[in-house]
Amino acid sequence: MQHNLMIAKADKGRTIVIIDKDLYKWKVTDFVQENHYEQLHKDPTESYHKQTQKAIQDSNALIDKQRRKYPAQIKPQAPKLNAQIKIHRDNAPVRPVVKNIHAPTYKLAKFLTKWLSETLQLPNAIVTQNTIQLAHDLNAIKLEETHKLTTFDIKDLYVAEYSSLLHTKPSGCHGVLRVLMN
Repeated sequence: MQHNLMIAKADKGRTIVIIDKDLYKWKVTDFVQENHYEQLHKDPTESYHKQTQKAIQDSNALIDKQRRKYPAQIKPQAPKLNAQIKIHRDNAPVRPVVKNIHAPTYKLAKFLTKWLSETLQLPNAIVTQNTIQLAHDLNAIKLEETHKLTTFDIKDLYVAEYSSLLHTKPSGCHGVLRVLMN
């Protein structure tokens, strides 16, 4: 008897799920269709790589010449989509997980994250590991009537508040890079 099973990670906890491969593929396809993703006719990785390289080379004020090699990805690859099973939800939908470690902008994003955190040094930054710690940390903050709390939905990645701060509408990662580097 031949089985058609695979092992997938669950969305929460350190749990694995044994699932039929065809069902897994169907769930991923369903997710893609429900979220209106479009199939590209050509892999844009090389084009993004060239744009990223040009942005790095043109960033005289942000990245000095000696450090320009670090944020450059040597052999970029298109990000890979994997899915984790949401076992805590009805019908166990999937949560997409994109492995982008070889993407054209991965090293540059790490470089900019480090640079921004060192340069801006924002007060009251909270990094939390779980919801219990987050609730504890939020209770410790004294809020005035003039304070505003903002939450960001990780699903959107480029949230409206970020775009309005830049006074422009960045087009994906390269749009954000152009704003930051000019």
